[in-house]
Amino acid sequence: MAILLADVDRFKTINDTEGHGRGDAVLREVASRLRGSLRSFESAYRLGGEEFLVLLPSADPGQAALVAERLRQSVRESPCAGVPVTISVGTATTTSGEPFRFKDVVDRADAALYRAKGTGRDRVCSDAGAKPADHPRPARTLTA
Repeated sequence: MAILLADVDRFKTINDTEGHGRGDAVLREVASRLRGSLRSFESAYRLGGEEFLVLLPSADPGQAALVAERLRQSVRESPCAGVPVTISVGTATTTSGEPFRFKDVVDRADAALYRAKGTGRDRVCSDAGAKPADHPRPARTLTA
């Protein structure tokens, strides 16, 4: 299983300069592009704010990186609701036989996302070598 976390870069600036109505339209367009770039057995969810979670069943790290890059390009290729938009994506995968602990994989994807944001945005980073403690973000509370 691979989990991708995607975050719209500089979304606060979009809301501040374009207004919240345009910001909402941007989020709807980003969501549409993400869903449209996935295969039928893959899924995308708005996690909150301007962040999206993507589930890729049976994906290895290479496949996760390829899908993440395809998602990044689909958002970047043309303006969303008339606004140029980019996303940063963090990926994390489980290995064969590894127990699946959703929160652990999400935390690893979150660490990779923060690395993508911290190294310039508009990029994909994988969880290779990343630990949730490697980034300053407060722990996320996940609810069912």
